[in-house]
Amino acid sequence: MGVLVLTVPALIAQEGTTSFPTDPIVLVKQAAQLNSLSGKGMRPWRLKATLHAFQPAESLSDEENKQGKYEELWAADEKSMQVYSDEEYSQTVYVTSAGRFITGGMHFVLGEIGQLHEFFEPAIYLHEYADEREMEFDSAAVSAGEAGCIRTFSERSKRPEKKPLVYRFCFDSSLRIVRFSINGDDDFLILFRNPLTFRGQQVPTEVELRRHGVVRIVANLESLETADDVDNAELVPPADAVPDESGPYVAPIPRTLNVSAGVAARMLLEHGVPVYPPKAKAAHISGTVVVRAAIMKDGTLEDLHVISGPAMLRQAALDAVAAWRYRPYLLNGEPVEVGTTINVIFKLADSPGPDQRRQ
Repeated sequence: MGVLVLTVPALIAQEGTTSFPTDPIVLVKQAAQLNSLSGKGMRPWRLKATLHAFQPAESLSDEENKQGKYEELWAADEKSMQVYSDEEYSQTVYVTSAGRFITGGMHFVLGEIGQLHEFFEPAIYLHEYADEREMEFDSAAVSAGEAGCIRTFSERSKRPEKKPLVYRFCFDSSLRIVRFSINGDDDFLILFRNPLTFRGQQVPTEVELRRHGVVRIVANLESLETADDVDNAELVPPADAVPDESGPYVAPIPRTLNVSAGVAARMLLEHGVPVYPPKAKAAHISGTVVVRAAIMKDGTLEDLHVISGPAMLRQAALDAVAAWRYRPYLLNGEPVEVGTTINVIFKLADSPGPDQRRQ
């Protein structure tokens, strides 16, 4: 896939002249500085990118096959704006000292869409999965074009039969992050390609996310430029913005197998209708809440968290879905744990209450 022409002037590729450290702590510290666009002392910038969320083979939903755009204006860690849009919908996230606020509606089913900020600033993954964890240098995992890898581990699960997750970061000779995976490249993998140097920092111009070997998202950087003339009014949430009650996006725990919302809907045995929050109804707020969940071997749900949807409707969706029961998913005749998404639709005009859309 070709790289789109960038509109940023005077971008010069950085030669891999940095001495490569084998001490994981030193490596992570140096790489975090090189692969970051934000933080204290950084000048404001504006970024534009295109994205394609690919449809899994087993999915029955066209919403998982979207092309869209992503824009971000960053002035400080608590003063930024992120815009996600496709041919039908647009959502703006305002990051302020008082929290995150959202306007518009986002209907991407894929939860990984929420990671687009991290796609072009991969140091965030280092802070999330390497800081304050035990690290090991992993020379055996090095692939072509890589100079070294490290791996870290999640905290041990409360369930003794579950093994800790393995997070792996691989770097080229200039300490640029080129690969991040969870539980191996065949489970969850992000590739950071074709870097450019912007104000001394390494920024990928193409990012590809795969799950179980299947490409799910490709994002391409279109432009990245300094924004010293930022109008602070542009970063103030409008009056109709609602608080983002979900907190920062957390990548779902990878499962042995993921199934689409349509497949999961056909396995549903027991479900109740969510209670429409009175405040949301009074404010005429409707929309789809997308919940990420794991269907366990006994058909119960665990690891519930909201991927997207109106903030005032999210808790009602979680409360309802927590009690739903599914027929166990069988693989070779044996029940297995699977990950899926559940779409809970809240309607005002066409029906008296919310329902679940079975795709």
